[in-house]
Amino acid sequence: MTVFIKESHHVTESVSTLNFSYESDRGCGFCFDCNADGSLTEETKALPAAMVNYEYALAESKKSDGLIVADGVVTKKYRSFVPAVIECSKCKKEHQLGSGSYADTQCSCGQNYNAFGQELRADYQDASTYAETGEDYYGDGDDY
Repeated sequence: MTVFIKESHHVTESVSTLNFSYESDRGCGFCFDCNADGSLTEETKALPAAMVNYEYALAESKKSDGLIVADGVVTKKYRSFVPAVIECSKCKKEHQLGSGSYADTQCSCGQNYNAFGQELRADYQDASTYAETGEDYYGDGDDY
């Protein structure tokens, strides 16, 4: 039986960028990762090329006849799915369940699980083995 250590859940995160656009082509230009107050993140400051572009965009936006306009901070929110964490029934290791199109996952000990934490047999992907047990590989009642 599968033991759930942490249930699946959703998290909402915010990402802010400091944006600059070309005067002649609004929406095209530069954006830099920043905090909500507009201060650049440490990761952005650590990138020499980003800092060269930032200094250029900032200087141009301060000119009265500059080519660039400061658009300010834009914050977007994202909602992400965090899969459940289970204890493997065989080896007792913690294991994060899969999600999305390929939700089946395998623990390092070889035990397979679906996205709901149900144990799957070792050869569950081999259609030829289902006839031996009377199971239906496709789940629709038809034998193909």
